[in-house]
Amino acid sequence: MRCHLVVALLLVGGILAAGSAAEPVRHQELRELSVAQAKKIVDDCRGKGYIYLYALESLSPGAAAELARHREFLTIGTLRTLSPETAEALAPFAGRLNLDGIEELSDAAAAGLGRCRAVSLSLPRLATVSTRGQDSLATAFAALGLPALRTLTSGPLAERLVAAKQVPAGLVEVSADAASALAKLPGNIQLDTLQALTPEVAAILADRPSGGLSLRGLRTLAPDVATALVRTPGPLGIDGLESVSAEVAEILAPRAGGLSLAGLREVQHPALMDRLLKRDGLRGVRMLPDEVFAAIAAMQGDRTLDGLTTLSDAQAELLGRHEGKLSLNGVTALSDEAARSLLRHSGPLQLTGLRDVSAETLDLILRHEHLGPSWTASLRSLSPKLARALVASQHWDGNLFGVTAFESRDSVEIAEILSRRQGPLRLPRLKRVSPRTLSALLDAHDVEVPLFQSLDLIPEPDGGPNDDFVVPKSVEERQNRGEP
Repeated sequence: MRCHLVVALLLVGGILAAGSAAEPVRHQELRELSVAQAKKIVDDCRGKGYIYLYALESLSPGAAAELARHREFLTIGTLRTLSPETAEALAPFAGRLNLDGIEELSDAAAAGLGRCRAVSLSLPRLATVSTRGQDSLATAFAALGLPALRTLTSGPLAERLVAAKQVPAGLVEVSADAASALAKLPGNIQLDTLQALTPEVAAILADRPSGGLSLRGLRTLAPDVATALVRTPGPLGIDGLESVSAEVAEILAPRAGGLSLAGLREVQHPALMDRLLKRDGLRGVRMLPDEVFAAIAAMQGDRTLDGLTTLSDAQAELLGRHEGKLSLNGVTALSDEAARSLLRHSGPLQLTGLRDVSAETLDLILRHEHLGPSWTASLRSLSPKLARALVASQHWDGNLFGVTAFESRDSVEIAEILSRRQGPLRLPRLKRVSPRTLSALLDAHDVEVPLFQSLDLIPEPDGGPNDDFVVPKSVEERQNRGEP
């Protein structure tokens, strides 16, 4: 019988309870492990199965040497550090070694693990280790798992990880040697957590025969780095930048390949503005000159302008002429005149951030062929003003699919307004609500809410006393019958 030995590590009277291969010990709770105890664990397993030590706080070289005799799976779940002597003692282990708790590793300990004969070596929480330590790990026979590594500065280790397709997803720093290995990756390279690039590393990553580069974690871009990056043969994404200098804009503007700067909040360079305008690249820009709105009005195709928070009447009139999908999810308010002009737009229109609207504008929204249903589904919260406009509208179907909680101080007032609706009121995803707010909602003529047992009754948002909630008998009977 294969051994599945889970050792949870709380020393029980200092003696490991008896077990056998036929009846393996599964719940020995030990925080410390003596040499004799380690020997018995391995002997009981007879080299087979899974030893899992999930509460171990320390491991001596002697106990490690005994564990290294095991031939299959060994996981040590909570050990935070590994001494050089213990790492060396584990080196003969030839199975699959998981050191799930190790967060730091000295150069000497890394050298010991580098001599490990394990089939696989997993260090899922190891975030940083020196270049010398990384060089040592690269010599290990094992397949390496280092998913939490934040810095990659060893060329040999980078080569190993690239070959195994195990490049860590959260790298914040890479050296030139490591970049040379990463540049061998096929297709587009995503290094979206890198926080800085030297010109040398940028040149290595950019000067590939093919493939794009995504660097969304960069917050600043120096001219010499930009000069290298524009040579990237495939798409170049630098979406974390909120602004660029005039010199960098001059470098980026003439780039021939794809260029994404979706995070830019302002674009002052005319040539860069023209390039981004033609390629729907003004996604995050907060202000645009009127001539750009005029240009968009004359263009066809999708346009995303989610960085805009306000629109003048004239700007809205120009955007209303645009043909194609138009996204304005950052706009929070529109005048009635701006709404009338914008809602003449005949294609798909997104305004998920719009909340401050009059009754007239709300009716226009609800009647819009593409906007109405998606806009009400996007509502996550309501104000009393918006609730009144919804209730007064003949074009609202009563659905509030996006509302999951009433947590604002005026929740009771909003619920009382909604309850005056003559038609159905649907809140099928409601989760958090206070007793008084829920009572007000249930006064509605035809209301749908989830089963009361599934609701989380919260304190009154306005700080008032919590009333005991009593389910109305008619509603209770309806829900007991399986009706909403």
